Amino acid sequence: TSANKVPPVLITSSNVKDSYCKRLDEEFAVGDIIKAKVLNTENMRLSTAGKELGVMKAQCSNCRAVMVKEDNKLKCPECGRVERRKLSSDYGTGIV
Repeated sequence: TSANKVPPVLITSSNVKDSYCKRLDEEFAVGDIIKAKVLNTENMRLSTAGKELGVMKAQCSNCRAVMVKEDNKLKCPECGRVERRKLSSDYGTGIV
């Protein structure tokens, strides 16, 4: 039934961060755990604008190891790959 359907969650480029975001795939990756604020429950719009919102945990897109934060970038401790995300100021702390 339609009552059991979960609506898709939407984060638009205007709700990612306080500055301009051209591409969402440069801010998030499949499997990222993010902290977001609900803007609208009718169409499930979320926002990650704000320093405490954004990616909380990320895996390397190459080897899937958990990335560590280094100078506002993410670095893989296994393969050395460096990636960018819209990081929460709480990244890696376990605080959600």
